[in-house]
Amino acid sequence: MMCSLHQLQVLVMIISLLSSVTSRTCGNGWEHENGRCYKFVRFRTNFVGAMYFCKQLGGGLAEIDDHNEYKTVVRLAKARTFPDFYIGLTDAFSEGNWIQASSYNFQTYFIWSPGEPNNNNRNQDCVRVRSHDSKMDDISCSAHRHFVCEK
Repeated sequence: MMCSLHQLQVLVMIISLLSSVTSRTCGNGWEHENGRCYKFVRFRTNFVGAMYFCKQLGGGLAEIDDHNEYKTVVRLAKARTFPDFYIGLTDAFSEGNWIQASSYNFQTYFIWSPGEPNNNNRNQDCVRVRSHDSKMDDISCSAHRHFVCEK
């Protein structure tokens, strides 16, 4: 079916308006999904650097509250072929007691890789989501990783 020039112009205008609404909701470079905004940051830094960067953008490291949010973040990461990334989860204050890095809420949802968390070398107090199996893994907070911000 052939589109008229007018129909094509209307379609372009609608697409432009929809992307503008997402931009206003989240800001440029952010992805709006299920009432939240996510930014997939492609440079690598340590956990504290990632927290600081997200805070400067008006958010925090992504805090995955439930299975639906987990599926959303993993789906968005896969769509971008995004590598392993930090999420806002740490047990640096008390080993084995995982808290969300920005809200300080205790974490209740986990999807660990087999054998994780293992606190290897007693120095793994932060969490990444691994790209090859999309599961959580405890790692050293000084490791340089990509990360996902949320607001």
